[in-house]
Order: sequence, then structure tokens, then C-alpha cells
Amino acid sequence: MSDDPHFNPIRNIILPDAKKQPDRSLAIVLAAVVEDQLGGMLQAKVVDDKKTIEKMFSGMGPLATFSAQIDLGFLLGFYGDEIHKLLHAIRVVRNTYAHEMRPLDFTSNVITTKMGPFEFINSFSPHRPKLGRELYIFGCEFCLGATYTVRTDEGRFRKPITGQRPTGATS
Repeated sequence: MSDDPHFNPIRNIILPDAKKQPDRSLAIVLAAVVEDQLGGMLQAKVVDDKKTIEKMFSGMGPLATFSAQIDLGFLLGFYGDEIHKLLHAIRVVRNTYAHEMRPLDFTSNVITTKMGPFEFINSFSPHRPKLGRELYIFGCEFCLGATYTVRTDEGRFRKPITGQRPTGATS
């Protein structure tokens, strides 16, 4: 790919390309990237048992869906209620674009009514609130940053060791 140590395919290729796409494509692609990174974050934080991970996270496994992964991350304390709701809103907007067979954009009522959980993002830029497409992009980037932080923060979010009970577990 690149010899640049700061090269990141999501930041350097996927996000810039997605931002050039029509609203429907943008929503579906960015949600897919968020879903992929969330799944990777969760898999990085469980016991390293490839067979069990594959069974749980693929096909008909209980953690194969975006929704189940969103809820698991919340239940494990990897993020709070605002991000939990934001991730579900990303999923719902993605599903709306994927399944509504009519022209839609980020100003369509069916989309704007699903964007409520994105509003907390505007608290990070109060002088220039974001709307519609720009808000969706920022929300997805925000969630990508959150999943990266959890995935790489070994001090706060340690991976369990095979054969050992989690801290605080009793028999």
C-alpha cells in the first residue's frame, strides 16, 4: 500500500472516496466501515479463540449483526449511551437507504427523522452545527475514532487471557 507509517486505508482511501458518492452510497459505505471496525474492536477484546469467534460473529451467530455488536459494545462498557444510540442511528439510516426503493437524500423526511441521536455530535462544534449529510459523516467518523480508541487502549480495555476468569468473576 504505502511506506508512510501514518497511512490508514480507511482515512486515506475509503472515507475520501465515500464522501464523493451520492447520499445513498455514502450512507451504506460509511455504515459498513463503522460496522467492520466495531466488529474488529469487539473481536480484539475477547479471548483469542478463532473457532469460537468465527461461530459467534459470522453467519447465523448471535453476534453476526450490526445491532448485536452495537449492544454488546455498550453492555461491555466500551462506550456510553450517546454512542450506543448514535451507532444504532447509523444502522437505521443505512438500512433505510438500503431498503427504501425511492429517491432519498439527507433532507428526506424519512432520513431526517432518524437522525436525532446525531445531534449530540454538534456539542463538539457549537459554533458551526452540522446538518444532514455532513452530520452523518461526522457521526460515522466519531464512531470510528471511538472504536479505534477502545481497540488500542490496553490500559483501560484489556483483552482477557485464555483460561482465566475475568476480574471479579466468582465460581
